[in-house]
Amino acid sequence: ATPSTRYTSFSTNGSERMRITSGGELLINTTSDAGDYKLQVNGNIYIPTGANMAFGTTGSIFVSPSTSHMYIEYPASNSLIFRDITSGTAALTLTSSENAEFGGSIKTAAPSGGTAKPWRLGNVATVTPTSPNRTIEVEIDGVTYYIHAKTTND
Repeated sequence: ATPSTRYTSFSTNGSERMRITSGGELLINTTSDAGDYKLQVNGNIYIPTGANMAFGTTGSIFVSPSTSHMYIEYPASNSLIFRDITSGTAALTLTSSENAEFGGSIKTAAPSGGTAKPWRLGNVATVTPTSPNRTIEVEIDGVTYYIHAKTTND
């Protein structure tokens, strides 16, 4: 093997379990290097209570030792984006101004005795000539409703 294809591997019962490539990538439960990722794991990752995974200045994941909560921290100047792995489309973006931007409909839990329905907020339109009154468009399960709203100055 040439130096660029050499690696160190760890095996149990004749099966390779972990590999350190010549490029410094750590592969666990896989022998296929997927690209420029320093850690590749084929399987579940367990983060024990109280553990903290830091990502330099880009954020961290923290599991609280006193509760069953998981925190994801990121700098105020960045956004946290959850995206569809297949299409790459953002499904949910949390912005630095503490806004949530949804890429599609929102589906809430079913009300007591009811059925959960997807919903989304639509356009906000100025109603003339009675401005500053507003009409808010809300779509629930594919049906559009218009809600008339007034400001506190009306």
